[in-house]
Amino acid sequence: MKKLIVAVIICCVALNAGDLELGMQAYTDGEYKTAAQHFKNSCIDGNAQGCHQMALMYEDGDGVKQDFQTANAYYLTACEGKIADSCYNLGYIYENGKGVTKNYEYSNAYYQRSCVLGNAGGCYNLGAAYTNGQGVATDINIALEYYKKACVLHYQSGCADYEKIQR
Repeated sequence: MKKLIVAVIICCVALNAGDLELGMQAYTDGEYKTAAQHFKNSCIDGNAQGCHQMALMYEDGDGVKQDFQTANAYYLTACEGKIADSCYNLGYIYENGKGVTKNYEYSNAYYQRSCVLGNAGGCYNLGAAYTNGQGVATDINIALEYYKKACVLHYQSGCADYEKIQR
């Protein structure tokens, strides 16, 4: 019985990855509608990366009608699935009011999540938020921590701002 359960799990994971891979190939080939269908299937099957790809397609209008609210919903699902770039994109969306009302608290929360997941841009943007008091109280010490983390993640602007503040 245990072997059967493992086989079913392996099969499901393989099918899930298959839709994502097929979607990536279709996208590369310029077959956007086909790519969207594969990414959607991948997302429905629980693959957060498939949800991220769907979000990108809705944001750009590739193979689907451009729809920022739908893109944001897919980004949210992908972010909840620990896709750092989706969390970062949600931070950017809330910071700039792209399809949503501008909200720096939400923006910073998503940048925080992306930073924890290793997205250097999210770390850097949190540093900037703390430097400028954007949605948070100005705190240079916290800004330095985020700039340093961005630098460690090889984000050159993070290194530059860290050095500038240290002087």
